[in-house]
Amino acid sequence: MATFTVRSKILLAMLCLPSPVVMAACPPAGYDLVALEELKARHFEVPDTRERQILARNMLACLYVPDAKLRDRIAYEAYATWRYNKALEPATWKFIETSLVETLHPNNPDPDAVIRPFAVLVLAEAVKANRAAPYLSDEEQRSLLHAAANYLTALRDYRGFDNDVGWRHGVAHAADLLAQLALSPGFGKTELKQILAAIAAQVVAADAHFYVYGEGERLASAVVAVASREVYTAEEWSEWLMKIGGSAPFENWDQVYWGQPGLAKRHDTMSFLLALYAQSANDKRSAVALLAPMALKAMQPLG
Repeated sequence: MATFTVRSKILLAMLCLPSPVVMAACPPAGYDLVALEELKARHFEVPDTRERQILARNMLACLYVPDAKLRDRIAYEAYATWRYNKALEPATWKFIETSLVETLHPNNPDPDAVIRPFAVLVLAEAVKANRAAPYLSDEEQRSLLHAAANYLTALRDYRGFDNDVGWRHGVAHAADLLAQLALSPGFGKTELKQILAAIAAQVVAADAHFYVYGEGERLASAVVAVASREVYTAEEWSEWLMKIGGSAPFENWDQVYWGQPGLAKRHDTMSFLLALYAQSANDKRSAVALLAPMALKAMQPLG
């Protein structure tokens, strides 16, 4: 009992730190894998409010490990569960958001290429929490948008699932974050334009990569989120989608069948447009439903 008291005092002191600090230890102090699995079985319920906030801060370290069980099935699920249950205080979410945004800087180390993909995934939960109980200013949200858009645009690691490391899935996770940011009430056309530009940059992956892990579906979901804001006109959407469906840098779509770059472009473009059509065709929101015939029209030249 004395050990717990000392640990509690140390962790409690961390709440008063002026800047985000992510503990290097995972599992967090006072836990092991068995204890974390038991916590998951209890749906991450921590009755003591202050202890829960401390654990949420310390659990960030588990997003940075190559162990898929710790990173994905425990740490990420913990944040998603706590967000759904409104179990974390705004100050805790602010700590999480600030800490994770810092990891998106390209100069920060990410030796297993799992830190940034899971940072953006948990940041999507942080944005959901902000809509429910705002803790970010409009300027802070724009800063987060800038970091997320830059991350997606520059991303070139297209690994999805690995039997040893689990999921990386940077494109899909970043699309999830942009989809949530698109719903931010304070964002207007300027911010939504930045989101669409980042999505357009990855509809077709670089280096003749064929998406095979549902990336097109997640990118399409972000576009649906933008459309739901009812900011763009039908004419603007038609123009945007026709550019997405364009054959450039090939002269026409007939030329894409004679090499991997062309085949990858057709595959990725078609995957995105099909997903967008499927998601918008039966949507009850007129601003979203209007995308369906446009996506269908953009697909036609692909053959």
